[in-house]
Amino acid sequence: MNKSELVGEIVDRADIGKAKAEAALNAAIDAITQELKAGALLP
Repeated sequence: MNKSELVGEIVDRADIGKAKAEAALNAAIDAITQELKAGALLP
């Protein structure tokens, strides 16, 4: 699944618009990336 397909799934499952789904996904990816760069381990 690519990013565009994932955004589509978020749109369908969360019943929100594409722009909001894309913003939410980008925010999640950014947060995870920052934590990993800081040395955090994901559970």
